[in-house]
Amino acid sequence: LGSNYSKQTMSEGRLQADYAISEGIPAEAIIVEECSITTSDNVKRSFDMWQDMDWKPTHVTLVTSELHLLRAYADMYKFSDYDIEIYTASPVPTDDLNEINWIKSEFGRRVILNEYAKLIMSSKVDQVLTEESVLPKRYFGKENS
Repeated sequence: LGSNYSKQTMSEGRLQADYAISEGIPAEAIIVEECSITTSDNVKRSFDMWQDMDWKPTHVTLVTSELHLLRAYADMYKFSDYDIEIYTASPVPTDDLNEINWIKSEFGRRVILNEYAKLIMSSKVDQVLTEESVLPKRYFGKENS
């Protein structure tokens, strides 16, 4: 999931799947979505893929970068129309983006501010859509009051 901050030509989903396979995860245990362009798009397409497979998982492991995890996690709950338990896994951040060094480089500051802005905007859009009854009143697996 998430933005690709490099110039790679392979999808993030494929890159992460290939890495997981290289670390011993069986290929048949991985479902890869490779067409999305945003986090929300990825989550929606993933749920559509699962529906096409007639699969309704009750437990999912979400693998994404540590910086991107909160927004991806929220989208998983937001777009699920059934109860699902989400486990998370993140690789160790690169030296540029760890908790000490991100502020020291323009790249680090841009990545952090970009993710922060997306989180704020996503939250605001969710709030408006929930108030307009477009989204369910469920967020992070709990009913909003």
